[in-house]
Amino acid sequence: MLFASQIYDFLRKLPSRRLKKEKEEMRMIMRQRMQRMSAEERVAMSEHICQRLRDNDVFREAKVVMMFYPILNEPDVRPLMEEFYQSKTILLPVAHRKDIEMRRYTGKECLHRGKFGIPEPQSNTFTGTPDLIILPGVAFDKKANRLGRGGGYYDRFLHHFHHVHKFAVAYDFQIVDKVPMAHSDVQLDAVFTVGTEFVRK
Repeated sequence: MLFASQIYDFLRKLPSRRLKKEKEEMRMIMRQRMQRMSAEERVAMSEHICQRLRDNDVFREAKVVMMFYPILNEPDVRPLMEEFYQSKTILLPVAHRKDIEMRRYTGKECLHRGKFGIPEPQSNTFTGTPDLIILPGVAFDKKANRLGRGGGYYDRFLHHFHHVHKFAVAYDFQIVDKVPMAHSDVQLDAVFTVGTEFVRK
């Protein structure tokens, strides 16, 4: 027989359990869709997305930009890394325990396989503040809400940078009607896709 306190605790946790289930279902659908992409599709769509960033005033004016190394068929922003690392300070995320550190990208030769097998710079930790953070995600909506991979790394990290521009890049099919959001999830400023960009209202 359940005590009243146990029943209350069960009911209190129901919304978070539903939210977790919704997120996992959306992640599974999007991962399957991304796995079906051909290399040619990924390259072509990534080129359009990169050009949208080049044309953006915030990106053009930013001196310090944190980007990411794409995995699992994510939009490929490496052309931007190569194009701008000598004229801007380009940073990449490094998973450290449960947090993210920023390290400067100085060319392909600075990379090594880090945690989770993702290439990471071997440079010292960058302790300043970026002008712009560009990040990946699994799904987004038109209000610039983001569903991440599930580890919570970026959400914990972004809470330290409330006043920094936060952009994401995505394929058009990654835009959904509504992303399931928890209170701890961070809303972005804009999401850049192949066809358009969605700016937070």
